[in-house]
Amino acid sequence: MLGAAVGSLARGESALAHDLLDRLRPGMLLLADRNFLGHRLWTAARARGTHLLWRATLAKPRLPVQHVLPDGSWLSTLRDPADARAWRRNVARNKKRGHNPPRPRPVKGVTVRVVEAWITATVDGRARTEKYRLVTSLLDPHAAPAGDLVALYARRWVVETGIREIKTVLLSGRALRGQTPIRALQELWATLVVYQAIRLLISQAALTTGLDPSRISFTAARDTVEHALATTPADADRCLDWTCHHLGQQLITRHTHARMFPRALKNTLHRYPYRGKTRQPTSNKASYQIHPAPATAPTTTAQPRAA
Repeated sequence: MLGAAVGSLARGESALAHDLLDRLRPGMLLLADRNFLGHRLWTAARARGTHLLWRATLAKPRLPVQHVLPDGSWLSTLRDPADARAWRRNVARNKKRGHNPPRPRPVKGVTVRVVEAWITATVDGRARTEKYRLVTSLLDPHAAPAGDLVALYARRWVVETGIREIKTVLLSGRALRGQTPIRALQELWATLVVYQAIRLLISQAALTTGLDPSRISFTAARDTVEHALATTPADADRCLDWTCHHLGQQLITRHTHARMFPRALKNTLHRYPYRGKTRQPTSNKASYQIHPAPATAPTTTAQPRAA
């Protein structure tokens, strides 16, 4: 089993995404970053009954405007790559035989909705503006306005704070000790199990005290768990009650869901310890301004394809 898991890791993120499709359920909304958008993965995820909101690059895949919606978004077609390959083969075959090109016919693919917007993120007084293109299976602009979808995608960046809690709080910035892929994978799974256990404890404490789980400090929860490791099974219930009460008092003064944590490259491991001062990146509050990008003129829905 570990060998199969290591093999999927070697194939890349797309292989891991396909392995997680069985976790999807109807009614969910799945968000994804760039490099995941494709006809095969999209149709496989939609087959689970899950709605999708994925970011696309501005260049590929081509998503021509077919019908402009009232909120500035537009309907397009995520083309089936098999249809595109068939069209190229027919063009090459007709050209080789001296025949005319195939007659234009509608493109085979999946109808999607495209939202473009300029997002300005301001962190510590410094602003950064970038154009984003989002593709969603939510085709009704009244049920899912474009502004709400862009704001929801911006909240996806809060996951960087969760990655920080794993890398900086649990692992203390240390690299995995495993020298082989199997041992490194075992250590990674152990770290994720501990992280989920602490998150479950935070949720239990929030449920007991009637708080938002995001108000409880993850670092305080880690320290509390370390102190409770020596608890005997007979005192487990009493210790759990005390832990929930203790975490209910370790609150973040002011929490906001709009947070950003800068990504930082790990320093090269040296033989001798570094004596200088290094500034650790911190999670900062961020504010967002969203400006919808107007769609261009609609293009024709019929495009050349193989007969």
